[in-house]
Order: sequence, then structure tokens, then C-alpha cells
Amino acid sequence: MSGQILQKLSIKKKIQLIILFGILIVSLTAFICIHFISQSYEKLLYQSVSNSLSYSAGNISDKIDNIDLLSGLILSDQAIQDYLVNIETTDSPSELDSSCSQLYRSLINYLFSFDNSNIANISIQITPELSVSTSSYKQQKLPEAVTNALVTQALEADGVNLWVTDYCDEYGFFLVRELKQTYALKLDTLGVLMINVDSNKMVEDAISYNSANDNLYLLLDENHTIYQSPQLLKADKERLRNLPSGYQILSLNKQTMFAVRDTIIDLGWDYISLVPYNSIIDTARFTKSICLIVIILCLILTFFISTGLLTTLTYHIDLLIRRMKRFEDGSYEADPHRTEYQRREDEIGMLHQSFDSMAKKIDTLINENYKNEILKRDAQIKAMENQINPHFLYNTLDAINWRSIAIGAEDITKITLSLGSLLRITLQNSEDSYTIAKEVKVLENYITIQKLRYGERLDYHLTIPDEYMACEIPKLTLQPLLENAVHYGLEENSEICHIVITARRDQKDLLIEVKNNGSAFEEDLLEKIESGKLQPKGHGIGLVNISRRLELTYGPAYHLKLYNEIDLTIGEEYAIAQVRLPLSRIQKGEFANAEVTDCGR
Repeated sequence: MSGQILQKLSIKKKIQLIILFGILIVSLTAFICIHFISQSYEKLLYQSVSNSLSYSAGNISDKIDNIDLLSGLILSDQAIQDYLVNIETTDSPSELDSSCSQLYRSLINYLFSFDNSNIANISIQITPELSVSTSSYKQQKLPEAVTNALVTQALEADGVNLWVTDYCDEYGFFLVRELKQTYALKLDTLGVLMINVDSNKMVEDAISYNSANDNLYLLLDENHTIYQSPQLLKADKERLRNLPSGYQILSLNKQTMFAVRDTIIDLGWDYISLVPYNSIIDTARFTKSICLIVIILCLILTFFISTGLLTTLTYHIDLLIRRMKRFEDGSYEADPHRTEYQRREDEIGMLHQSFDSMAKKIDTLINENYKNEILKRDAQIKAMENQINPHFLYNTLDAINWRSIAIGAEDITKITLSLGSLLRITLQNSEDSYTIAKEVKVLENYITIQKLRYGERLDYHLTIPDEYMACEIPKLTLQPLLENAVHYGLEENSEICHIVITARRDQKDLLIEVKNNGSAFEEDLLEKIESGKLQPKGHGIGLVNISRRLELTYGPAYHLKLYNEIDLTIGEEYAIAQVRLPLSRIQKGEFANAEVTDCGR
């Protein structure tokens, strides 16, 4: 069904459908590419945020390593070992104060030497009642319950560094470590080292170099929150704890966020980073909208441009169709654009040129057939008009003949017999082909009559070889030419008129010439009569009729030619009427002695 509908569409609409189909395919491809580009952009964003997290996690890990190094230095410091031993063993209050002061200065020196602004306090808990701390420098003190819990966890760790994140919301996180006596490998407990780290300051310092103002961070240690951005609500924090590793897009506080979760491997802490995704979505939507608008504009523009181009193209095809329909209706007029199409070398020009050539040939054939049909009908009418029963004329001539014999008038007898024979041949309506032999009989009867009239003034010779007598010739072709020669050579001249009829071969044609002296043909006589420049006199119409009959019978190459020629032997001018006939037209059996094969070449 669809195939039949497509077949009924015009070429213009078919080409438009092809163009629109191509544009739709390109548009669909563009949208698919945009979709894959959006996914690729998300992966690139994840990679970028992951790299940022890796960099931040590296900074945090470096800071943690520095604090670990600091605890090791304090543990291995022999002076601090001595101060702690003295504090534990002395009973003198002055020595106790001196040792505590010395220990305090050592801790202060370590704090400044490391220049670590993330450390809030360094303290050594010697006994439950006695501790040395740099809190006077940082102005921060811990509650007794927190201190006791930290000491307990450090003692349970048995000299190993332990990171405590239970109090990050209020105090930050702690590095606690049991200090043991290293002298003589006694390993007696001298106290507990507690390094208090400002978690907010540490994370903010770690992310300050690669963090935008609207990025959000969350640092987790199992169930404890080490750091969270101030913009995050408690409900948001609980929701983010359950995020899987990797990246995803989620809605947070009516804002679309791009979230990435990763782990600081050395510490086992989970690091979550959130980047606003609204701008990315808006950019993607804007890009898709722009692409959609551009595609729609391209569709509209392509439609109008293709319509204009197709209209220009199909105009010439429609014009050709209209011309074909007019030609089909029988009207073939000159096209004013024909010259334009003759200059074109494309398919449109070739179509119009071929149609013009075909139409011209058909029109020529129609006109020729039409003219031939008219001539045929005219000939039929004339034949019907001439179909008068000649018996009365023959009987009358026979009566004159018997009467002339009775009175002994031989001249009248010859004229009567010649005229009767001439009329029998000319009025005969036989369908047999008319040959030169029959035409010669007409000439002989006609010249007999004229001889009786002009006597010695008429010098007549006919030289046509017998092999040409069987060749066809239109009826009464030579007789009017002989009559014309007699008329202009004798009636208008008192001298002897020499008339010669000869035949000769010209390749595949036969040339018969009727020559007479005493007259001359006007230059281009036939052309002037046909064009109307010259009004025919006497036999002028007969000459034109002979030429046309030859052309219609045998083709345009066979016609009557009139010219003048001077006989150099006697110095006299002759008027020559030349008839060209095809030798291939021959009637076999007309003459026993005729060379049929020669005429048929």
C-alpha cells in the first residue's frame, strides 16, 4: 500500500521525503551523540572529583603521618624520658615543678618546631591527678571524663598509636599513645601522650587548594563524623552515610548534587565529596535545547531551500510534460526557451533537446504524409474527372481517318492515327508501371504531328539505348519537355530548331536530357516560379509539376534541372532540361534485348 502511494507522488515530493528522511537520521544521530557526550561528561566529572578527593586525602594522610612522626619523636626523646622518670620518682615539690616545667617547654618546642597549626594541644597524662599540657598556649582543656577515656584506650593499645574519633563534634580527634621507659628496656609506663587535632582545620586546609566554594565534604570513621561542611544538615549526614562507593546523582535540599565516595586506605576513613549538578544539568539541557532548535531551523531551512531548488528543477520537467501533452493534442509550436535548452549540457537540456528532435521529426513525417495524402486525393479526383468514356472521341477520329483515306488526304490520316495513339496511351488508366518505352511512344506520336506542321524546320533526334527502355518513369515526363522545346524553339524562332533527346548513366542514376536551340532558360526558373517571384507562362506550371512528381516518387535527390549550355563545335547555345531517374526501378520483360542487370545496379 505504501509502495503504491509513493509511486503516485511526484518526483519533487519524493526527493523532499528523501531529504527529510536524511535530516531525521542526522538529528537522531545528533541526539544519541549528545546522550553519550553527557554520560562521558559525568565520567569525566567523576574522574575530576575523584582526583580532587585523592589529592585531599593525600594531604590529610600526610598530615596524619607528620603527627605519627611527632609522637615517635616525643617517645624517643631521652630528655622527656628523664623528666617523666624524675616526676614519677621525686618527692621534692621543687624538683617536681622543675621537671614539669622542663617537660612543658619540650612539648612547646615540638609544637612550634613542627609548625603544625592543625594540632590543638599536646599533653602527657602522667597520673590521674597530674598532666603536662600545652593547653595554656592553645587555651583548650578537656573534661576529666574525656581524658580518662582517652587514657584507658591508650593503655589498652599497649604502646601502639591509636586514633580516637569519638569526640570530633566537640574537640576534634586524638592521637593517644602509651609512653614507656626505654632506658635499659624496662618498659615501665611513664604516662600517656595525647595529641589533640583540630579536624575541621585539618580537612579545610587539605581541601583549600582544590575546592570550590559550593563543594561539600563529609569525612567519616565508621559511625563517627570526623568532618562535615557547615551547609550539611544532620538529616543529610545520615543519608550520605549510606551512599555506596563510586559516584551518583542525588537530590539534596532541593538541589541536585553529584556525589563521589572514596576511602583513605591508610586510615580506613570514608571521604564523600558533593559537587552541585544543577549547572551541569542546565548546561546539558541548554545544549540539548540549542541542538533541538538548530535541528528544527535546519529542517525548516532545508525544506525551503530544497523546495526552491526542486521547484527550479521540476519547472523544466513540468514544462516538458506540458509540451508533450500539447504535442499529444496535435499542437507543436516553437518554444521560446528552446535556445536556452540547446545550450544546456545537463540531463534537463538533453531531455528537451531529444524531445525537440523527436517532435520535429514526427511533425515532418506528419506533414509529409499529410501532403502526400492530399496529392494522392487530388490525383484520384483528377483521375475520376478524366474517367470520361473516350469511345466517342476514338469513333470520331476513326470517322475522320476513313474520310481522309476516301479523299486521299494522307497527312490528315497520319495526324489522326498519331493523335488517336497518343490519346490511347495518355488516357489509359492501367495500374501497370509506366516505362521509358511507353513514354517514347508518346514522343513519337507527338513528333509525327509536329513534323507535319513544321516540316523541315524541325530537326528531331532521340538516342536512348534499349537497356534503359524498361526503366520506370512518371507518366508524361518527357512529352511536356519536348512540347516546351518545340514551342520556344520553333514558334518564336524562324530558324531550324534542333531537338535532341539523349540518355546516359551517372553511377546508379539515369540522366535523360531534352536539348533544343533557339531559346534559353531563365536562371533559377523553377525556384522563382515556386517562390512566386515569377508568374509562370505557358509551360511553366508543367515544368514545376514534373519536378515535384519526380521528388515525390523517388525522393528529393531526383528532380528536374534546367540550365543552358554552349555547343563549342558550332558555337550555338542550347537550353537543356535534365531528368534524373533511379536505375534500380526497372520492369523486367518489357524488352527482350534490355540489359536488366545493368539498369538494376
